[in-house]
Amino acid sequence: MESKKIYDRIWFTALCLLIAANALLWAGIHRNIHEAGHADHLTDHYEDLIVDMDDATRRTHVTHLYTMDTFLDMTTELFEKGNIPDGVTAMVSFDGDGMGKKNDEFGQEAVDKLITEFAEVVKKHFPDSDTNIVSNVGEKSDEFYMLLLGRKSKKDLIKEIEDFQEDIRKVRITTNDGREMSGTVSIGIAFLKPGQTFESVFEEADQAAYDAKDAGKDCYCVSD
Repeated sequence: MESKKIYDRIWFTALCLLIAANALLWAGIHRNIHEAGHADHLTDHYEDLIVDMDDATRRTHVTHLYTMDTFLDMTTELFEKGNIPDGVTAMVSFDGDGMGKKNDEFGQEAVDKLITEFAEVVKKHFPDSDTNIVSNVGEKSDEFYMLLLGRKSKKDLIKEIEDFQEDIRKVRITTNDGREMSGTVSIGIAFLKPGQTFESVFEEADQAAYDAKDAGKDCYCVSD
């Protein structure tokens, strides 16, 4: 009888130890899974931060559009690799009218504010996509370049430009001394021709923008 009691105690102790060992094992597995998941979450978080930081270096601080260097890198790569999509493609160049005089009259801070509002109109009409590559030449610059790709027709593309220019005319800002300021832009459009180089269509858009200035400003001209 006594030996049976001893056997029962041993069996019970062994069972308790087995249960405790299983509990510790499952606790360890759960902790490892949790830590692995947490590590994956941190890795994803830091990867997102790196992507955001890299994107920030490619954009101007004022308008958050692509810098000119980034624009040239992206567009020349498209041309070199022959990745121009089907449809109508155009290079567009535009800048503010009479910005020097506005700076003298209203001050640089007001002009910067106006340029920022211009950029918001740009982003509204031509948001970042595979068919819209948009650049602000530099910090506090009123010069912009756009490569618009894959449009159905020249007519459709020009309609986009007309709608954009009309919204630019509606921009109003209030200066620090309470005055109202508005602005306009002169736009040059060069439609890409078969076999044309990036440098050539870029120069044509620039010349068309100069022609728009000569034509009286606040208008667009299409390169021949």
